[in-house]
Amino acid sequence: MDLSGVFAGTFSVLKQRFWLLVLISLLPSLVTLAFAIVIVVLAVGLTVGIVADPRNALALIALLLVVGIAGGLAMALAFVKAQGMTTLAAYEIAQGQHPDFTGLWKRSKGFLPRMAPVIAIMMGAVLVVYGLIIALVIS
Repeated sequence: MDLSGVFAGTFSVLKQRFWLLVLISLLPSLVTLAFAIVIVVLAVGLTVGIVADPRNALALIALLLVVGIAGGLAMALAFVKAQGMTTLAAYEIAQGQHPDFTGLWKRSKGFLPRMAPVIAIMMGAVLVVYGLIIALVIS
């Protein structure tokens, strides 16, 4: 298959089930939005808490850090799940099937456990880079 065939196949899949693919792409966006709202609320609470009692600053910053790491992991998992669902949807559409969101969610069930080592390596790399940056700033 040449490059024009790839583009033709992609546009064919998009034309057939456009709104399904849009819905799948909203999954990581909604998780990111929820995480952003939680971080903003925690940051405001952190600021108010530090102003009220500066002795609580370390605990509040640690809480914000833990929530940030958990949210980053949740966003990565949502992105990987959406990519798996998109790939499965494109395959099924190309095969002449008509997949739906709930069916794709169920059929891509084993995708995240298979990608867990890759996600863990990437999260570890991000944490190492952040640790190096913090070490450079502190020293």
